[in-house]
Amino acid sequence: MENKITIVFIHGFISDKNFSYLLTKPLADFVEIKALDLPGHNGVSLGDIKDIFGFINVVNGFIKENVNGRYIVCGYSFGGIIALEYHNNFFEDPNYLGCLVWASPVNGHLTIASRIMIIIFKFLVPEFLFDFIKSRKAVQKMLLKIGINIKFSKKQELIRILDILEDYKFRLSKIAKKAVFIFHSWDSIISRENLKCVPEGNKVFIVNNLNHLPNKKCIRDVCNIIKNEFILNISAKEVI
Repeated sequence: MENKITIVFIHGFISDKNFSYLLTKPLADFVEIKALDLPGHNGVSLGDIKDIFGFINVVNGFIKENVNGRYIVCGYSFGGIIALEYHNNFFEDPNYLGCLVWASPVNGHLTIASRIMIIIFKFLVPEFLFDFIKSRKAVQKMLLKIGINIKFSKKQELIRILDILEDYKFRLSKIAKKAVFIFHSWDSIISRENLKCVPEGNKVFIVNNLNHLPNKKCIRDVCNIIKNEFILNISAKEVI
């Protein structure tokens, strides 16, 4: 297929670009797939990023350097928030077609379980213990199977990212470009309260998945949604 649309996929918290490729693998025959490691992840320094817009600027720079032609920005979990705010700020790019926000706390709503986990990580796991845990090869191998990569993570940078997430407030620009939202039927991390925050007129899908991390069927279902919403139904008006 010539002139394929590019999917720029943004991974979630404490993940990496390799998990992005895993989540988009069913689409490999239909699109070009580009992914990056976010600041604060997989050895990339967080630097002086202080808010969500620092991440957006990094993604925008990546797109300018690596994408030619039409593209979609998709994000999973924390990456979905970044995709959403890219949508709000760079929609005037004529090659930009829309965004997919997958299993993301679009208005900051987390479950009680996830908030407890954050408190434990922030206050009950000292830095030396975190460094010890991430140095264990068996632990790394187990976590990589579910898309979690902490091998090069720094605890203080991860805490700064959690604080940025906590301060994030949802908004969605009213523009012609498409925004699609996907939530899991039962999510241990993202509260269903986020569903109420999606404005009318935007497509929302609930996929059958019994946790936050997607199973194989969930991944296939989401990739089919991406294909149907963004790849197969691009009209001439949307392309111009």
